[in-house]
Amino acid sequence: VFIIEDDDAITRILERTLKEFEFAVESFRDGASVLRRLQIKRPDLCICDLGLPDIDGYELARRLRAGA
Repeated sequence: VFIIEDDDAITRILERTLKEFEFAVESFRDGASVLRRLQIKRPDLCICDLGLPDIDGYELARRLRAGA
């Protein structure tokens, strides 16, 4: 599971909860970071903040669906 969230408190809550259910989790603070990582690894699920500092979350979701 990729978490794309710029708020550290929210990221910690999501990470802790997902890890309790034994999900492998990677976190990113901005869209550019996750787009670079997608060139190497594809997650089964992305949890995306809509208000990221560098890209609108809706636009990031469109890129993720298109295969970034």
